[in-house]
Amino acid sequence: MFRRALALAEARGGALEAAVLHNLAVNVEDQGRLEDAGALYERALAAREALAGAGAAALRPTLVRLARVREAAGRFEEALALYDRAIPLAEAELGEAHQVTSALRGFREEAARRAGEAKRPRA
Repeated sequence: MFRRALALAEARGGALEAAVLHNLAVNVEDQGRLEDAGALYERALAAREALAGAGAAALRPTLVRLARVREAAGRFEEALALYDRAIPLAEAELGEAHQVTSALRGFREEAARRAGEAKRPRA
């Protein structure tokens, strides 16, 4: 069913394609298929950027989901870069004190901590 929905959305392009790609990525991520989910989030992000530009608030959910997938895969530097893009979008859209903005800062801090741990030599 998702393949058919994606084929139809790709034929129409635009916001529908971006939304279907993002939602399909969420489903695939929920199945534990992180590599496949990451590829779909990347496609969704590219579609949303093409529609709205690199600084659009509409990118935030996809940036965050992709960051979480990259972090889960141990790709901390990529995750940090994605959080660094998502946080200013959340601040502009929701405000600096909003709970979503605060949660994103927390996600970023945790990813930075984990990145530091991954770089430390094991004893």
